[in-house]
Amino acid sequence: IYPPMRVNRLGGTVLRYLIEHMAPALGLQSREGDISFEDIRSGTIVALGYAGNAARITPIGKVDIVKPVSDHEGTVVEQLFDSGIHPVIARIRDQWEGEVRGKLPPSHASLLTPVDLQWGQEFREYLDAFWTKMGFAPLV
Repeated sequence: IYPPMRVNRLGGTVLRYLIEHMAPALGLQSREGDISFEDIRSGTIVALGYAGNAARITPIGKVDIVKPVSDHEGTVVEQLFDSGIHPVIARIRDQWEGEVRGKLPPSHASLLTPVDLQWGQEFREYLDAFWTKMGFAPLV
């Protein structure tokens, strides 16, 4: 379950890839929906994680409700969730890391863009020569 856009979440290419390609490839269903504290308290939600370009796929192992005491401190009022990393979230995280690092085949070809390393090396040599002629030292 992922939150709807009306809660101000970012659209996210990682989330979109997870929903459209990776979850189905792993045999997981996904749907948009609200998630409440009661869903966590009751055990309806048993695993939590972040998905995003910066976070990639990051498990959430603990959720506390905290009453602020100051700008930097607070008192835990209720511990909603403290189960460590759920195996399903770990599986999604590991699949993502394997796919983006090229250790596992991607769930969809749109994930990775091939890079022509030979062309990159040739272009680097061209740029080094160009800037050297202009009086700059080559990059090391």
